[in-house]
Amino acid sequence: MIGTTKSSIFTAITINTIVLVLFSLIKHTNAGAYDLPAGTLKQTGLTELKRTFKCEAEGYFADVDNECKIYHQCNSFNSKKGSPNIKYAQTTMACGENQIFDQSKFACKDESDAIPCEASSDFFYLNERIGDETADFLTDADIEKAQAARPEYRAAARARAKRRRAISKLKKRRSTTSRADQNQPQPYPSEIN
Repeated sequence: MIGTTKSSIFTAITINTIVLVLFSLIKHTNAGAYDLPAGTLKQTGLTELKRTFKCEAEGYFADVDNECKIYHQCNSFNSKKGSPNIKYAQTTMACGENQIFDQSKFACKDESDAIPCEASSDFFYLNERIGDETADFLTDADIEKAQAARPEYRAAARARAKRRRAISKLKKRRSTTSRADQNQPQPYPSEIN
């Protein structure tokens, strides 16, 4: 009976220890999630903080539901790469006044100098390059994609395209005009004066 009691106590302690470890791991995964200093809402201009973002990969991620005024750092822990049960520690940070997290640059930037918040998810793939010493962080294609996402760049691109079309039309007109002129009798050089 005494041996059974010792075994039961050991089992109970083991189960309690496992539960405590699991609880601390669960708590740890979100320890820094949305844990922001007082005054952050006022600083960012948000009226409320939407707690919808969850880490699904490692890296830095703009929080689109919070207008990219906050972002998250996600790090995996206690798991093997490629494992289907990866756990992530999530830390939330806020940008400064009048700034948003520019996913294409991994930095808080003035809204006028950043890609639009709604385009952020188009650049989440850049996180895959963190720590890869063989890859360029930004390729020319990434830079062009980021420029194309910015409204003023799109407006300038539309203006350039409009100018090119106008020039093309003008060249066509000149070309057809010069062909029409070629059908007319041309004056001799002595008659030009």
